[in-house]
Amino acid sequence: MTRRVGRACDDSPDAPLQARRQEAQADPRQQAELVRMRASGEYSIADLMEMFSVGRATVYRVLERAGHDGASWRT
Repeated sequence: MTRRVGRACDDSPDAPLQARRQEAQADPRQQAELVRMRASGEYSIADLMEMFSVGRATVYRVLERAGHDGASWRT
């Protein structure tokens, strides 16, 4: 079998990981909701991780992409 360089093959062990990454970025409405919920002050990072089924780094990445500096969110 020939592997293509630079592209994930369907049988690649990383294919499911790449699909999850694309899925996590796919819904801007969920990202906006995550930002809104965190800005309300009612939800911790751990709460958001559980509610959106994402990791800590993903929560911080979404917040930072929304234009918030990381330090102010790390409480």
